[in-house]
Amino acid sequence: MPFVHLAACDRDRDVRKFWNANFTAVEFHDDITARDHRAAVARLGRPDLYFAGFPCPTFSSAGSGRGVQDPRGEIIFHVIAFLKVALPKAFVLENVCGLLTNHPETLQWVLKELKAIGGKAYEIDAKVVNCNEHGLPQSRKRLWIVGRLKTKIVTQFQWPEPYGCVPLAPILDKLVGTVGPQHAPPASQGTAQANLVKAFSEIGSLTKKNPCLVDAIVDIDGTKLHWMLDMSPCLTRHRCGIGGHWVTSRGRRLSTGEQLRLMGFKRSIMKVDSVTDRQLRLMIGNSCAVPVLERILLRLLPSVGLANDSAMKRRWESHAQATRSVADLKA
Repeated sequence: MPFVHLAACDRDRDVRKFWNANFTAVEFHDDITARDHRAAVARLGRPDLYFAGFPCPTFSSAGSGRGVQDPRGEIIFHVIAFLKVALPKAFVLENVCGLLTNHPETLQWVLKELKAIGGKAYEIDAKVVNCNEHGLPQSRKRLWIVGRLKTKIVTQFQWPEPYGCVPLAPILDKLVGTVGPQHAPPASQGTAQANLVKAFSEIGSLTKKNPCLVDAIVDIDGTKLHWMLDMSPCLTRHRCGIGGHWVTSRGRRLSTGEQLRLMGFKRSIMKVDSVTDRQLRLMIGNSCAVPVLERILLRLLPSVGLANDSAMKRRWESHAQATRSVADLKA
């Protein structure tokens, strides 16, 4: 649908390079903590829609755990400050579900502050959604918060209903040759080697099959072994950056293309030359799952009069649509 991209903001230099190569914003801000929100709104006008995926490491179980005591955790304060000034018709916020499980007091404060904006001007909804319930074979739970300006509401907002995911096979690159015991991490990666040996034992015991013939993905780099059949464990920034999880049926780590598809991205429509492969992988691990965001927007935009429900294209609304959409990601 046609839109005007008013502004974007990110401190990461590589993200800015990638963004500028692929998108056009009226303004790009390097640091939300240094932005004059009131002046920005005066220049650009009030946005209809605002989205923020504020930093998650301080709320994640794998991160510092310091919450808002970490400077990265304080970004949510600035997100709320902008919303108080901009008063968009709708907004979407996304973070790890650790904000709910590990820092419930912070989440309650955030929800309270959001509900108080503009003298209780917004209707707020929050839900943990896993993208493996909405088309993609990846276990990726995220907390989503949706806000709607009460004076603009025309219909009720309903969270998308889950329907499951497609198999992992269509996501993976084509198998070349055969896979055997010789396909393993190098000896220098002792933890990865040990984890893969243990995973093969567990997978073989469970499936009664040669693990090299099974589509399983193994997190081989952690101190605690984790693997999944026909699905990927969560793609984190760190794991993507160091090479990704191990694919047993391919005898290697996930390719960058596979990582992109596991998030719902189509590489052929991206300009990726502005960043290195590793920089792109890091961004993948920090991304939002496309089908989840798309399905939320399909319901959110019409509910505040920002789009015609019947005119919007649907790519991830059913298992059949997801099957076609995943196949298109390889095109």
